[in-house]
Parts: sequence; structure tokens; C-alpha cells
Amino acid sequence: MLKSCKYCGRIHDSMVDCGRRPTKKKKYDDNVTFRNTSVWRKKRQGIQDRDGRVCQVCLAKHKVTTENLSVHHIVPLTEDYSRREDDTNLIAVSITNKQNQIKLAENIYLI
Repeated sequence: MLKSCKYCGRIHDSMVDCGRRPTKKKKYDDNVTFRNTSVWRKKRQGIQDRDGRVCQVCLAKHKVTTENLSVHHIVPLTEDYSRREDDTNLIAVSITNKQNQIKLAENIYLI
């Protein structure tokens, strides 16, 4: 069926690719997909239990923070996806410390 193409403005069959149609972007990458699995939810609970539901960064500074905890990958998934479930690569941190760790990691990798 002939239609006016909203990408190039010409009239051609609606099934023909004019070359100007933008490619669809993937909504979710492997990291987001992994974080939505039951495997990750169980692993996250296990790491929080292992760390006593206390922020490990705060604990190293002799503070105890038990609120707003998340589980953080020390080596990011984007760098080594195979270590996504490795207990030695996971740590319980508070949200504020997680943001500070990300900034610190970015500075280290930029040097």
C-alpha cells in the first residue's frame, strides 16, 4: 500500500525501508535485565544478610548505618559481567556511600 513516508516525505510502499527511518534503541541492556531477575533478588538478600544489614563503607569508618542500603558491585557489571553473582564482588552500602564510590571509581578510571 502506498503511503506518504513520515521520515523522508516521499510516497512509497509502507513496507519499504527508505533509509531514513531511525533504528529502534534497546530499552533494556543485560545489566537492567539481570537486576529484574529472582536470582539477583535472592543474591541481594543474601549479601545484605552476610553483611549484617550494615553499610560496609560506614563500618570501615567506625559508623553504623542500616538505612537506605543497596548491594553494590565493586567491579561494575559493564566491566566484567561474569562477576555479577560473585560474593567477593558484592558489598552492602548505603545510598550516599554508593554515590560517593561511583564518583571515586570514575576518578580512578579516568587517571
